Amino acid sequence: MKTIRLLVAILFVLFVTEGFGQSENAEENPRTALAEARKTYEQALKKKNSPLLIKSIILQIKYQSLIDQDSIPTLLSNLESLTATSNNPVEKSILHSLLAELYKSYYINRAFEINRQTPISGYTPEDMKIWTGNIFIEKIFHHIEASLKPSKELIATNSLQYKDILILGKDSREFSPTLYDLLVYRSIKLLSSISYYVSDFFEQKPLTNDKLFAPADEFVQLSLPEEPYNCDQYIIRLYQSLLQVQFNSGQKNTLLWANLQRLNFVSTHITSVNASSLYEKALFELNEEYRNDPLRVEILHTLAQLYLQKNIERLKSKIHIENPENPTKSEEEKETHKALRLCQEGIRLFPHYFRINILKDLETTIKRSRVSVNLLQTVYPGKDQIIHVNYKNTSSIKFELYKLNVKMNDYLTGTSKAYPKEKISTRSYKLPSWLIAYDTTFQIPISRIGLYELIISSQG
Repeated sequence: MKTIRLLVAILFVLFVTEGFGQSENAEENPRTALAEARKTYEQALKKKNSPLLIKSIILQIKYQSLIDQDSIPTLLSNLESLTATSNNPVEKSILHSLLAELYKSYYINRAFEINRQTPISGYTPEDMKIWTGNIFIEKIFHHIEASLKPSKELIATNSLQYKDILILGKDSREFSPTLYDLLVYRSIKLLSSISYYVSDFFEQKPLTNDKLFAPADEFVQLSLPEEPYNCDQYIIRLYQSLLQVQFNSGQKNTLLWANLQRLNFVSTHITSVNASSLYEKALFELNEEYRNDPLRVEILHTLAQLYLQKNIERLKSKIHIENPENPTKSEEEKETHKALRLCQEGIRLFPHYFRINILKDLETTIKRSRVSVNLLQTVYPGKDQIIHVNYKNTSSIKFELYKLNVKMNDYLTGTSKAYPKEKISTRSYKLPSWLIAYDTTFQIPISRIGLYELIISSQG
């Protein structure tokens, strides 16, 4: 039971993240940390240890930027030179991806100032401090594309070989086993994070082709547009390349994961009146294909999220119930029950799947009860206290009104912590234990001047 007591009276640091590891300490003494990183760099050169070399570069950039923000352009220029001279294609790819992120971070954190300048076209000034936004966008695209060029070498490289510099959670090891997988997903994330800024300089034509929802084996055969600096089109082409690689690898888990990510991206970026129904149809087809496979948990989770997302779009204004004790079940409520049943089905069928908690957590979220109230603290004698209640999965609510037998001045000065009180009324209401939030209103009559305490309790 939940109880509420109410008194009623009549919000630039450059950092390398999103896939690259960091040292946990040394922010307090970056100069010492920088010296250590430089020693590590020299050791890595001697031992020809590529992962350690890249890690030391990342740490040098991090600590040097903590010491002097103005040194960032020089650091990036030096990293460009190092990348250009590297003979190791895998190392080179990671450095390109790192450069794309660093340029993105530098630009986004200074976008307001940079975008006030008239775009420079036709050449790139040597001084990065006078670059305009379009130049940063072009640089980011260049390094993303370059990071994925040696695809054969990246596909042949286990991502665990670079575990010292890449943040590899259990999910990454399962669904991004090769460096190619990891860098593609990283590129997609980078492109998504700059799409807002790209549109200031380059036209971004929306996705409109409903065939982007086609089954994976058909999707990889599609002829896709290749307009320069179009983020959504580039991301779709990356998913196409990634899915083709997964087909060639024969790994069901990585294929399904990439396919689900592709379908979700299309559903949220395409301009089509059929988007929702086509997305749902594609997920239903996958659900049948993987019916007896524990990987089906991923599909059930995605379907459940789709139903909940539909409700969010429908409930842009909260549902208000005039008669909370005799309501009519809404379509949104029915959709939420669909999502709950999908979660429960997956938990029942595949209890030992390594990511089964995604369904358990979603089930808990759907079933969680909640009550919040809003009311005026001052009510005129003879008027009703209006109580606005927003509730979810709550079976009953009770209002207990007490009149405090204390003078207002004594209460305000806090001369006593306990006051005698007289119960005025108790009102209980049954509520439908539904799974989406509803608004309703209750009225409590107040006849006399005074200070009152209202205790609200609910049963989930």
